[in-house]
Amino acid sequence: MKFSGIAKKITAFAAAFLMAGAVIFSLPAEANQARVLTRNATSTNATRMNGFDWEAWTDHRGAEGIEMTINPDGSFAGEWTQTYNTLFRVGRRFPRNTRISSIGDISLAYEASAFQTTRGATYFGIYGWTRGPYIEWYIIDSWIDWHPGRAAGQGNIINHGTVEANGHTYDIITNWRIQQPFIGGGGMYTFLQIYSVRQGPARGRGSTAPLSGTIDVSAHFEAWADLIPPQTIQAAGRTHTASFSLNAELHEVQLVIEGFGGSEFSTGRGVVDALCLRYGSNIICSQSGCANCGAEPVATPTPTPSPTPTPEPPLPPSPTPTTPPTPPPPSPAPEPTLSPPTQTPPPTATPAPTVPPIQPTPESAPMRFQVGSLNFTSSGVAETLEAAPFIEDGRTMVPFRAIATGLGAEIDWIEATSTVVFERGALSAALPVGVPLYDADGDYMGTPVIEAGRTFVPLRYVSQVFGMNVRWDGDNQAIYIY
Repeated sequence: MKFSGIAKKITAFAAAFLMAGAVIFSLPAEANQARVLTRNATSTNATRMNGFDWEAWTDHRGAEGIEMTINPDGSFAGEWTQTYNTLFRVGRRFPRNTRISSIGDISLAYEASAFQTTRGATYFGIYGWTRGPYIEWYIIDSWIDWHPGRAAGQGNIINHGTVEANGHTYDIITNWRIQQPFIGGGGMYTFLQIYSVRQGPARGRGSTAPLSGTIDVSAHFEAWADLIPPQTIQAAGRTHTASFSLNAELHEVQLVIEGFGGSEFSTGRGVVDALCLRYGSNIICSQSGCANCGAEPVATPTPTPSPTPTPEPPLPPSPTPTTPPTPPPPSPAPEPTLSPPTQTPPPTATPAPTVPPIQPTPESAPMRFQVGSLNFTSSGVAETLEAAPFIEDGRTMVPFRAIATGLGAEIDWIEATSTVVFERGALSAALPVGVPLYDADGDYMGTPVIEAGRTFVPLRYVSQVFGMNVRWDGDNQAIYIY
């Protein structure tokens, strides 16, 4: 990918931090191949590009598809055609218990040579989540066709003044999302959204003008903590309260290009030629912003991590991806909601109870699957699967009907939201296709997908929701459920 005149600007940006004693991530010699993604995918620690985490996500309701190219240095390009909602993100995810206040200053400089849509609306900016409380947040530097604050005063949308950052003025807006997917589990939750939206006219759909700038993320965080009082709402039979705190856990900071059109679908493209992300004493830069810096990558701040689940095959551990933001309506005259309807999965999956571990044998385990094989054993009875299990992002994926049979669970398929629902007694699990799933500790457990017309779900996640243990037999590529 060619880099334009911003190279000098971003290089100067990185050089200034070098002079301040910052540590720069350099491009590993072996990471010399671009990644081309045409379906939902999330980076692992082992598949970061030049120190950058990345993610491509679409909700599969569109008629066409997506393509995201991530270059070895972390610069990227994305195109989406006739999709309901699509996001391309590159930045950094942080370990559990990483407090905003422990990181230091956070800022991101960028150059984009393309950001346009021929149909639907788009955002360009920074996206992330916090925990404690769960808050989904945006800092929007450019937008096409839809401004989330235009419906302020209607519904749950509130304006909270402005913040000055990097020579620009941003409107601060909050809204509640009622029973929507979130990063804390595979079900639904009511959470607060915070937006900072740069003031100015909407970008034209066909505009070819490049974008560049620096976003002082910390300035927005501090303004939200100062200007947004605790927000409260009555929903789903309980009172929900949330306020932004600098002591909250920071899940991620990622540059985002988002296209959304709802049922009208969206088509567009974006190209990010260079970016530099600073957090504390660390800087991650694309090659044009960090040419020949020669520094070795360093670790992120060192919080106390939560326990991770027992790994399956010896593949790179999967990270904690995010639930994609809720797309707003495509109409220039939006409805009184900050974001449009998205996949709304049914009941929240109950976290798995603790079960005393045992070491099952093929004869004693109630269920046995084998990667790449159609053979399946349930309660000692040999059966044939409709499709063979496979490994994706370090997680074993199986046809949803087979695992439901083995668990003795009832299943339902909700076509409108592409959601698989499992129910057994008082427990239930709702698994929307394309939406990442997490356990009770917030660890990534896999993402339901459709392959060759069959819906596959993460075996370990579903098993643990219903109180079962999982053991991986690497020698035989077999999985025992007990």
